[in-house]
Amino acid sequence: MNRNDIIDTDNFHKKSHQLYDIIYKHQDIDSIIDAASLVFENSLILSDNSFSVIACTSFVDTYNPNPDDALWEFISLNRYYPSEYTDYALDNRLHTRLINPEPEISKDEGFKARYYSRKIYVDEKNIGFVTLVEHRRPITEDDTYLLKEFTHVLKVALERIKMKKESSDDKYSYVISELLTSKPDSSRLRNRLNYSGLNPLTYLNVLIFKKMSLERDIPVEYLLRSTEGFVSGGKGVVYSEDSVAFIAMRSNLEDDCITDRDALSDFLKKRNIALGISYTYKNIGNSSLHVKDAEYAIEAGRRLHPRNLIYDYEKYCVYSAISKNLSPDDCLSLVNPRIGMIREYDRMHGTDYYETLRAYLESNLKMNATAKALNLHRNTVDYRITKLKESFGIDPEDGILALGYRVSFYLFDILT
Repeated sequence: MNRNDIIDTDNFHKKSHQLYDIIYKHQDIDSIIDAASLVFENSLILSDNSFSVIACTSFVDTYNPNPDDALWEFISLNRYYPSEYTDYALDNRLHTRLINPEPEISKDEGFKARYYSRKIYVDEKNIGFVTLVEHRRPITEDDTYLLKEFTHVLKVALERIKMKKESSDDKYSYVISELLTSKPDSSRLRNRLNYSGLNPLTYLNVLIFKKMSLERDIPVEYLLRSTEGFVSGGKGVVYSEDSVAFIAMRSNLEDDCITDRDALSDFLKKRNIALGISYTYKNIGNSSLHVKDAEYAIEAGRRLHPRNLIYDYEKYCVYSAISKNLSPDDCLSLVNPRIGMIREYDRMHGTDYYETLRAYLESNLKMNATAKALNLHRNTVDYRITKLKESFGIDPEDGILALGYRVSFYLFDILT
């Protein structure tokens, strides 16, 4: 980018001076963004390095933007960039935002406006970015040069924000981190909750989102920001270099700790992220004990059901108990011999009676549900269950025997 390429030099210098005047005339960041929007004659968004919106133009309606600009509506309402924008505008590589010094001018039919993003540097470190939105008039090449000048103004403003006193979100994060890593005594717990202003609800879960691949360098700060909307009443923190953790809170036990499992599942699959969910508990002081539940749920879930990415500890607690307390020889001694015979028969004859029985038990002995789970015709399932009863002496209707069968499946999962 070369200033010699500027088309209207006089207008550029005039607007550049106006931008530098703004930092002296306005002390708060919202006023700075609004004033700069008048200079650019377009909307602006200022965000930190975790895609969280710090400020955006407050009088966009006066620009009469295209009503179909769903992206602007999302960002201004939720105060963070959706992953769809970062995926598209940054050439489908989130790490481009951190590595490639050249910004992108993006245009997509779903956005109905161009969004031009530029990074802001302090001491050669990327601390955030500003986006110019084509709402009132088309973005020109001169605008892109002018936006670079504006980043110098904004880095002063962002440093000013950094110097402000600790926010309530900072206090939340500090206390949540404490709760997830230690078990405070009752008096200290009360002090920490009072300090943060945190008012925990009745039913709690620990949730851990963990990156399962480094193929896409998704910043954990972005992972934290983009997943918090899926957690019911959740307060989250960066937990490690590849994971974030939340304490989900809700008043009613029948409510889910996830707001939308289908939407979350799609989000996780696109980014190869796994989620472990602990048992439900009521004492927030015990949160650190339930972190291991969530971590084990991911470990067991990825091994036993790799196609899923949401793992509830409730479904894997039996595996946890067995693996922690029994040796491999102990596990083998508890396997029902009939289940072992079915497994061996499948291996020798290329049949699939083992998985059929397992799906039948997990579907509460319902033929249609089993057929759907195995993607088979109901008559095929009916034939296999009859074969299991006649040839192997299986009696799935007997509750005690059925429990033994299911434990045998658990044991084989652990052994293999």
